[in-house]
Amino acid sequence: MPEVDYVDGVASRSVFNFDRFQLNKDEIARIAILESKVVTEFAHYVQPDIHKGYYICLGDFNTLLTEGEEREKCPFCAKASRGGDIGTATQYFCTLILQYITNSKGQALKPINGIVKYWKFNAKKFTALKQIKDEFGELKKYDLLVGPCSSESFQNYDIRPGKDSLWSINPEDAKRISDYYKEERMGTKELVRLIGKNVDYDIASGIVADLTGGSRTASSEDVYGVEDVVGDDTVAESSSGEVDVDALLDGL
Repeated sequence: MPEVDYVDGVASRSVFNFDRFQLNKDEIARIAILESKVVTEFAHYVQPDIHKGYYICLGDFNTLLTEGEEREKCPFCAKASRGGDIGTATQYFCTLILQYITNSKGQALKPINGIVKYWKFNAKKFTALKQIKDEFGELKKYDLLVGPCSSESFQNYDIRPGKDSLWSINPEDAKRISDYYKEERMGTKELVRLIGKNVDYDIASGIVADLTGGSRTASSEDVYGVEDVVGDDTVAESSSGEVDVDALLDGL
C-alpha cells in the first residue's frame, strides 16, 4: 500500500516515550479521534526475550491482505506459526487520539482536558469502528465511549459512539486542545514505528536464525530495501500505508 505523509512539516521525533492508549481492568474511557487518517501495517510478534517485540512484516502489503504471508520475501513469515515463538503476520492499525480526563464512570471532567496518546489496535476493533462509522457518520464528529475493559492483557472492551465531540463545543477549549494536539502530532513513519520495529531482510534472517538454531538465510539486497532501525532514530521506508479513515472503513 502506498505511503502518503499527511503531517507535512512535522519533524522526526522520538516515539519511545509516547503514551499508548490502554485500559486497566474494568476501566472506562472517553476518547476523540482527531485525524481522518490511520496507519495500517502487518507485524510479527516475537516472544523470546532476546528479540522480544513486534517486527514489521517484510512481505508486500497487498499480498499479505490476500494471502496472509509471503515466505519468499519475509524470513519471519517463513518460520511463523500461530502461538509460536514467531507469530504469524497480523494486521494492526495506529493513530493518535485524545483521551479525556474523566471520573471513574468515564464522564469528562470540567474544564474539558485530555492527553494525546497513540492507539494501536487490531482488525476486530477496526471492524467495530467500521460499524460505528457506517451508522453514525464520520468518526471525528463525535467522541467514542470505550470500555469497560474485561481483560487488561488482551484489551477487550466495547466501543460506542458518544453524543457530542466535547473538546470542540466551547471555542476556548477547542483552540487550546487543538494547539496542544498540533504540537503532539507525528508523521506516518513515526506511527509505523509504534506498530513494530522495521528491520531489513538480513537482520530479520539473523533474528530468525537465533530463535530457530538455524543458519542465516542468504542475503539479498534486492529482496526488501529497508534500513535497520534497531537502536537508531532513523525510520525506514516500509510497505505500510496511511489512508483516509472513511475510505479505509468503506473498503473493509
